[in-house]
Amino acid sequence: MSDRAPEAQRIEGDADIGGARVHPEPIVGGKASSVPASTGGDAVGAVILLVVMGVVALVAIFYGILIAAASSCYGDCNAMLIGAGAVIGTFGPLVIAIVALVFTLMQIGQRKHAVGVPLLATFGIVFIAIFANGIASAGVG
Repeated sequence: MSDRAPEAQRIEGDADIGGARVHPEPIVGGKASSVPASTGGDAVGAVILLVVMGVVALVAIFYGILIAAASSCYGDCNAMLIGAGAVIGTFGPLVIAIVALVFTLMQIGQRKHAVGVPLLATFGIVFIAIFANGIASAGVG
């Protein structure tokens, strides 16, 4: 009898590099995955950024409501522009926050990197609030 252990069964596609067996990339959806699996820290970071995004969205929604409440149209102004700014400022951040929340949770569920989604959504919410203020300000004249 030999003192050597029997050689492990080879899997098709394995490569021997310096005596170590290297398996090919995992197949996801019929093609090699180019996105590495996320870590637990990535999910924690995404949840923290989702909370920050939620606070920013609430402030922006409140600001959109204040645009409608604070805009007085006594003289020469365009009420349609003020109303459009108020609607965009109120519902725009809400829509962005909901879409970002759903997409981030899907990314976390698929164990993909999800930190960038709430970060970009937060910047989008701030942009929409500034844009809505500009529209309402143009209506005041």
